[in-house]
Amino acid sequence: MMHATNFTKHSLTLLAQGLKLEMLKRRPDAKATITDLKLLIQCRQKGEYSAMFETKLYVDHGGEYCEYLQLLS
Repeated sequence: MMHATNFTKHSLTLLAQGLKLEMLKRRPDAKATITDLKLLIQCRQKGEYSAMFETKLYVDHGGEYCEYLQLLS
């Protein structure tokens, strides 16, 4: 779904919103914020996820976090 590229703020937001919409089809109660998802996209692009490890998404909603990783694959 994602290619190695530098995102503009707008394109990053659009991608994050699309991910959230896709997750809402799987999990109507999806908890991730757009901010969480933008960070996840940036971490995936860099191949460095340590910034995610203290987010509520990672700490409290790990299953959903893993599903987002699958969607980004």
